Amino acid sequence: MKNAIVYVKTNRVSKMALRELVEQEGMCRQLANRKGLRVRKVFKDKPWSRTSALHNMKEYCKTAEKKIEFLIVVQPKILSKYPEHFFQQMRAFEALGVEIVFAMNYGVSRNHHAEQK
Repeated sequence: MKNAIVYVKTNRVSKMALRELVEQEGMCRQLANRKGLRVRKVFKDKPWSRTSALHNMKEYCKTAEKKIEFLIVVQPKILSKYPEHFFQQMRAFEALGVEIVFAMNYGVSRNHHAEQK
């Protein structure tokens, strides 16, 4: 079984923020299940976070006990809404041997977000 990490992000500062993170995580886990991937860790970026989950993910991929082959996110804008920054992130993860997959490209539904660990 190949290993994956999940990245979820919200810019909301409200009660909806937690729901959005749960929905994104559920969609990513649903894709992992479909593709037979083991989710090793979930990284969450929230407006009130003190550290960058993107930075932490890269460090985790470098030092993880088990090789991380995939990063699962719901859609490209979760990584960055700016094309230049998005492609920088893509290249950084490629350099680590990590393929980025987007749940929205596999027809994953928000209605199944309860699927957890």
